This record gives sequence, C-alpha cells and structure tokens, in this order.
Amino acid sequence: MRDEKSNRKVVEARVHPGECMKFSHRVPPAVAMRILLSEKGIKFVDDEKLSFAINTNPEPIGTIEWFEDHKTCELVVRQYIKQEDEE
Repeated sequence: MRDEKSNRKVVEARVHPGECMKFSHRVPPAVAMRILLSEKGIKFVDDEKLSFAINTNPEPIGTIEWFEDHKTCELVVRQYIKQEDEE
C-alpha cells in the first residue's frame, strides 16, 4: 500500500491480544512483540543482524504509528517507509 500524498510505502500489521498471550515466558515481551511484528512485515534497522534477538528497543525503518481498533480489539501498527529508506 502507498500513501498517495507523500509517496511513502505503508505496511500495516494487526496484532490480536490472543497472539500476545502465546508469547513464551522465557523471552522478554518487547523482543517477542518485535519478532511478531517482523513476521507481519514491519521492518527494523537491525533485522539482518544476530543482535535482533536481544534488542528490546529496536529502531524502525521510517515512521511507526500504532492505535487500537476498538471494533476488533486489535493493535494496528502502521509503518511509513520513504522511498530512499527502502533501499
């Protein structure tokens, strides 16, 4: 999906609360959420590095916004990636 006004790529991920309940208790919640978001298409700077598994404060590529969809009770995460950041 593309944002027509600014010509940015938009990646959207939806996380249902039930998915968070399945997180392993051995993995810090921040790391588990980051892995889940990566699986859903959200990109971070250190995705290709081994350190991603312990990084509890990853830096996203582009801009991230999140909000709760009250109809579905899902957390909606949108990532806006500029064209130069995609490369």
